[in-house]
Amino acid sequence: LISVASTRASRTLSGRLSKTLNEQSTLAADGSYESVSYTGGTFIDYATRSANMIFSYAWGERSTYFLKTHYADFIPTDGGSTSRLASAILGLTWNFSDTLEGTLQAGKSKTSGVAKLGTVGGAAMRYSGDLTQLTIDAERQVSPSGLGGFVTVDKMNVNSTYAISERSNSGIDLVWQKSLFDAIILYRTAGAWIQYDLDSFWSIRTYYRHIALA
Repeated sequence: LISVASTRASRTLSGRLSKTLNEQSTLAADGSYESVSYTGGTFIDYATRSANMIFSYAWGERSTYFLKTHYADFIPTDGGSTSRLASAILGLTWNFSDTLEGTLQAGKSKTSGVAKLGTVGGAAMRYSGDLTQLTIDAERQVSPSGLGGFVTVDKMNVNSTYAISERSNSGIDLVWQKSLFDAIILYRTAGAWIQYDLDSFWSIRTYYRHIALA
């Protein structure tokens, strides 16, 4: 989040590798490097390196268990002290039917200089019908921020799309977010959009979005 009189620019390099171990197990790893800079405001320019490793195990036809480990660091470009984050999350994805799927995950995270472990994780539900798709997810995560380090973020998203025709789609996006740093920052958005596909490569979208920040 930035103030009205500020701009934020980021440059990211990322990669991902996935390997099937056997008929039930998959191991995936990804990493990224991101550089973030601001103009205006009192935000801190920084770079962050992150890496994830995910082990998935299919238990039956409908359920998949996964273990995710995550590491990230926060490096201020002005030469300040580096902060580090490590977390481990255990989760389950369950296919209730061909159209309905849910995910539940929970774990612990720790940042350098903080003795207490924090709880992270969340829950999500995804519905995919012939014309309608709906996703509802809520999560708590710890992310780098220009406020000066890692910030705990509670977030809830609701995304819905509806196929008007073979080429036209519409959607609604709702976001509620609370960032916990030295102070609590509440961020809410509500938006609606309509998209028309000109062909398989090009499309036109018009949207309305309302943003409230407190």
